Amino acid sequence: IEYGYLNATDLADYLVRKGVPFRRAHEIVGRTVLLCDREGCRIEDLPLERLQELAPEVEGDVYEAIGYEQILAARNAVGGTGPEAVASGLERARSFLQPLLGGADA
Repeated sequence: IEYGYLNATDLADYLVRKGVPFRRAHEIVGRTVLLCDREGCRIEDLPLERLQELAPEVEGDVYEAIGYEQILAARNAVGGTGPEAVASGLERARSFLQPLLGGADA
């Protein structure tokens, strides 16, 4: 299947924030991915009702929590995909490359 389920971990994190024990959240996400695999869809394409069948704790805010912009922005650690982490990494790369390029803009 062509879907990578990049937001599966974020669904588990969302469930934990809703009070679901991690072990159960992991199981729910596994069942969610299997369902999506069978139906040929992405996690974010499942209707709210289907997600709630798997986990009643899921609410309408789940789509924001598992949206790609949100999951990228949430990773602002060094080397992460968040905007601040990327900007910082680019600045470090420019600082490193500038002397190698004879002071020219990198």
